[in-house]
Amino acid sequence: MILDPIHERGYHGTDSDQPFDKWDRNAMGNNGQEFGWGIYITVSQEAGEHYASYTKGDNGIILEVEVDEKPGMRWLEWDSRPRPLLKKAYFEITGERITPNYLYDGYCPIRTEGDVYQAIAYYINETNEWTDEEQATSNVLLKHGFQGAHFGEHSYVVFDPDAVRIVGNYKYKDKHPWWDGLMSKEDMEEKE
Repeated sequence: MILDPIHERGYHGTDSDQPFDKWDRNAMGNNGQEFGWGIYITVSQEAGEHYASYTKGDNGIILEVEVDEKPGMRWLEWDSRPRPLLKKAYFEITGERITPNYLYDGYCPIRTEGDVYQAIAYYINETNEWTDEEQATSNVLLKHGFQGAHFGEHSYVVFDPDAVRIVGNYKYKDKHPWWDGLMSKEDMEEKE
């Protein structure tokens, strides 16, 4: 699949070169990310290396990946206005319609497709006491025809780990390991 009009492959920075089906699915969660549960991919090799720099230890791994696009699937456009198909999915999931003045928790408006994702997570959290709402939201949107979300210029989160294939990997050692406690990032930059 071509992730965008130029790139056929993407990159995932990690500390594991295991196939995605062998990963602990909880490790794929959003872990402080704000674009939902799934596998985060960028078409920028430099950004993939940046993400690898946040891994444990001083050696990261860059996975070169391809995404198998299933027929009829589409991507959420995180910062775009909600499209009719996503509004329909929201109604089927929550039983509520998105209107111009709709507030999903009493005070949060839905202005973007990312807001719809968050509103579904809120709904799942309120109606299912023991559920990981981020993972459940990605799974329910996958069932409604959304393969993942596109955010920023070159980044994606893929909701279906089985759709991501590793086609290559390489080790990456950050030249500036400011996180190891020896020097702050500012001290490293000042030293250069």
